[in-house]
Amino acid sequence: MTHPVLRAVALLVAFATFVPPCAALAQEARILIRMYDVAAAGPELRAEAMRTAASIVSDAGVAIRWMDCSRGGADHPCRTVPGARELVVRIMPMPELEAIRSRDALSIREPSGATPQQLGFAAVGEGARPGILATVYYASVLAVARNSGVATSKLLGRAIAHEVGHLLLPGGGHSPSGLMRAPWAYEELTENRREDWLFSPQDRRELRAAVAR
Repeated sequence: MTHPVLRAVALLVAFATFVPPCAALAQEARILIRMYDVAAAGPELRAEAMRTAASIVSDAGVAIRWMDCSRGGADHPCRTVPGARELVVRIMPMPELEAIRSRDALSIREPSGATPQQLGFAAVGEGARPGILATVYYASVLAVARNSGVATSKLLGRAIAHEVGHLLLPGGGHSPSGLMRAPWAYEELTENRREDWLFSPQDRRELRAAVAR
């Protein structure tokens, strides 16, 4: 019969050496993103939006570590030079001209058929070159959130996750379904189907593979 102490030690060793699949995946697939809130959306709303975006990306098997570069002072966390694989997300006040002209810009399809509102834009490199800079437009997000009844922080987080997807996915383009579709529609916001706000199965696989490289 096994001694109780030896049995307990064996269990502790087994527990220490076992890494759950999700934990192992999080260790292998992790990205660092610097956040710059130029639009002054505010720390609470910004933090909630970052949590929403991180949850969406985490569902695809990739963990986000944020560096909130929006605050100043002596304890500013972003005085160092960005690393080779770091991404940058900006919350800007209004859409820029290049975003309006881009076929890959994230937009909201108006029910009335009016010109779509631009929510975000990602600067994606040519060919195999990955992008590093994504931008989300706070004024557009705020207007769409008010008209649709969706919480501003939630819509902002979804837009951030979408643009991060552009930076990481091969080709940087849109997908026919899931979070990476474009444009989004008001009825999709109000219906709030879970699958509409997550990466599609194909995008999930490509996202994990891209980050693991």
